[in-house]
Amino acid sequence: MARKNSMIRKVVLSSLFSVGLVAGAQAQVCSDTELYGHMQTLAENLRPVSQAIRSNDFNQAQPLVTEMLAAAQGAQQETPFRFRTGASEDDIANYQRAIQRLVDEFETLSVAVNNQDAQTASTVLRSLSEMRRQGHGQFKDRTCR
Repeated sequence: MARKNSMIRKVVLSSLFSVGLVAGAQAQVCSDTELYGHMQTLAENLRPVSQAIRSNDFNQAQPLVTEMLAAAQGAQQETPFRFRTGASEDDIANYQRAIQRLVDEFETLSVAVNNQDAQTASTVLRSLSEMRRQGHGQFKDRTCR
């Protein structure tokens, strides 16, 4: 049963990726993609969230974290512009793992902010910064600004 669920999951993920690949292939520049919009949301909110957490202003941080979590979840349905001309199964799997890890980190950040746990939130923010660096290195098209 677990093997069958795994196969079904792979088929569904491949189908979603294929749909995203077609949509991404129609974009002429990366800024025309949904993924670019999601990543912009993350980039624009990262500094204000970090500042709010450092100031222990969890009421200010919470709506930003919620917006960032939604953007990360939206990115799960998209594909990198870099993959517009095709990608290997390994590339696809690596992207899906990276985005799932991103979503998981934002869920952890959301819990930390809800619990007003500045130490955990700060640790997660450092992890997110490293993930950003790694993700851009692996998945961001060099023509994207």
